[in-house]
Amino acid sequence: MNSTGNNPSIHPQWQPEYFGDAIIVNGKAWPRMMVRRRKYRFRIINASNARFFKFFFMSGLRFIHVASDSVYLERPVTLKEILLAPSEIADVIVDFSESKSHSAILANDAPYPYPSGDPVNEANSKSPDLSNALVTRYIAMFEYTSDIGEPTHLYLNGKSYNEPATETPKVGTTEVWDVINLTEDNHPLHVHLGLFVVLDQTELVDIEEFKDCMTKMNDAIKCQISKYARGKKLQVLAHENGVEECVQDDSRICHEDPC
Repeated sequence: MNSTGNNPSIHPQWQPEYFGDAIIVNGKAWPRMMVRRRKYRFRIINASNARFFKFFFMSGLRFIHVASDSVYLERPVTLKEILLAPSEIADVIVDFSESKSHSAILANDAPYPYPSGDPVNEANSKSPDLSNALVTRYIAMFEYTSDIGEPTHLYLNGKSYNEPATETPKVGTTEVWDVINLTEDNHPLHVHLGLFVVLDQTELVDIEEFKDCMTKMNDAIKCQISKYARGKKLQVLAHENGVEECVQDDSRICHEDPC
């Protein structure tokens, strides 16, 4: 047992919000890759437990973002930096012929936990047709803590991951899902074997009042979600404005259309 982190009785492999002190790439710490002065395509997968990465080149090279998760973007997006949540995938092209030096260092400056934690050391798609959406589902994320206030479990609609599936959409249909983040964290929303389009993200107002109601009733309709989902609208980032498997949910309600 590796007794480290905020919850030393839980192995780091399963410990929520465990942050190690070494980042590895394909099994190697501080790897080095020899490249020629031409374009390369990279598929970057964030396989971390909880760490977000905001990648950038210290030399100023740019990423040409061409695909997210399982699909191509409608058109490439050129970025100075790229933010990846756990389980999120990005396909990018880097043109090393534009480098002004003989080396290019890929760096990360995302704080942990993201977005308000400690600093690190040293789209574009057509809107979906919702006219044939069969149902609107409300998915609430609850986080439970230990006696000392450390997170221990994340439940969906009050149910653990070990319980039988409750949301069973039919193949080939369209649904609207309102995902409600009642935790204190930025949780990447990852749907296994399913794709979706983010419609909008809205901050909740009077969050504690709404959270109290949801804790008691676990019913977004009875708790009048429309009364609370009227805060600031957050812009969907260009590289997430398309068909996705994973999206970063740092708002309080994420309005999306599973395809």
